[in-house]
Amino acid sequence: MIRKGLLLSAVLALLAIRPAPAAAQLGVTVACSPGIPSCASLQFVLSATGSEVALNDLAITLLSPGWTFTAGGSPTVGSYSAQDSFGPFSGFTAIDNGGTSVTINFLDNGFPFDVLAGSSGTLDLAATGTGNPNNLYFSYSGTTVDGTTVSGTVTPEPVTLVLFGTGLGALGLARRKKRKAAAA
Repeated sequence: MIRKGLLLSAVLALLAIRPAPAAAQLGVTVACSPGIPSCASLQFVLSATGSEVALNDLAITLLSPGWTFTAGGSPTVGSYSAQDSFGPFSGFTAIDNGGTSVTINFLDNGFPFDVLAGSSGTLDLAATGTGNPNNLYFSYSGTTVDGTTVSGTVTPEPVTLVLFGTGLGALGLARRKKRKAAAA
């Protein structure tokens, strides 16, 4: 009887230290859509890690100056083409803030944008702008089918380095000022 109790305790202890499944995370990157001249379309790549991500809606705001989403038949409506883990589809977007923001309700098509864990999907949106789209600064937010909010801000590497350098410079100046105050 004691052996069974010890065995049960050992099994329960092993189960308790087993890591929980990783939470779903969404990564988003951007580049020119392949095959579209003059980068007249941006391709956002949505990658799922941890577990599947199924988006009911997604909002993207371009934060880099000089870039805007291109409207279609109406100044506030655009279109998109997409490919998730289950195949290609397309739909319409709401364009806001002078063309810098789009909002997509994937459920208008009857199903969410679904990316299986370890894979990615693409979202192509007509856009115009100057500069390298690989250095595009943008934010995104969306709601998954289970009501979880996913969001983030993508800062291209050169901007991150400039911000880091500025922070280090400010720390150096603060330290210098503190030394001067202590010497006085």
